[in-house]
Amino acid sequence: MFRVLLLAVLVPGAAFGQTLSSTQHVFPWFAHGRTASGGTYRTELILSNPNPTFASCSLQTAGFSVRLEGLNGALPFPASTVTFAIFPAGYEIIRSIGDQPLVSGFALLTCAQPVFAASNFSLFSSPSVPNPVAEANVPSSIGGRSVEYVFDRRSGSRLAIAIANPYLTTATFNFNVVGSVTVSFLVLVPPGGVVARFLDELAALPPNATGKVIISDSSLSRNVYSIGLKYSGDVFSSVQPNVLLP
Repeated sequence: MFRVLLLAVLVPGAAFGQTLSSTQHVFPWFAHGRTASGGTYRTELILSNPNPTFASCSLQTAGFSVRLEGLNGALPFPASTVTFAIFPAGYEIIRSIGDQPLVSGFALLTCAQPVFAASNFSLFSSPSVPNPVAEANVPSSIGGRSVEYVFDRRSGSRLAIAIANPYLTTATFNFNVVGSVTVSFLVLVPPGGVVARFLDELAALPPNATGKVIISDSSLSRNVYSIGLKYSGDVFSSVQPNVLLP
């Protein structure tokens, strides 16, 4: 089982982005497995160690277990915590494998040395198909006390937002939508949990709505770790939020 107590040690204290190396990375959305419609999601992490020494790392998934495969082989069983080392000036690619029902949540990567980290999020028509029908490069979350997304539904696209809470208590986030419609509401994320929803599931948006959604911690004391995906049918691309307050 994932030990939530460890999150108190692993929560990043400062904002960072996918273009910078860091000792800690938050991936707000990590998914693997079959959906009800038969498609299969997989997540891949691409890591690079720019240092002249080994980087000892730990990867933890919050609230679920998944079987992972690295460059040196695969785990024999699903796990929620794995440890590994990246060679000096080396790299590692870790991907989810296996046929199982869909599991999802966020992931925390912690390394002894600053590393670069990004993820690929892929959808396959079935577990046996080698090539995805859609995929997107999804960066680790920048993090910030207040972030925003710009959305545009005029071509039928939908904005999906994932928010991770790597803290030990429930997080309350304020959502303020402005533009074609104006509405405000709260979203509660349990400790060590993640909420992932389409924006139009959280607020009533007309088909051709455009605007912005501003997300902030209710007390502005915690970082918002979030990433977005823009869906056009089954095809999706990553959307990184703008950081309003670091």
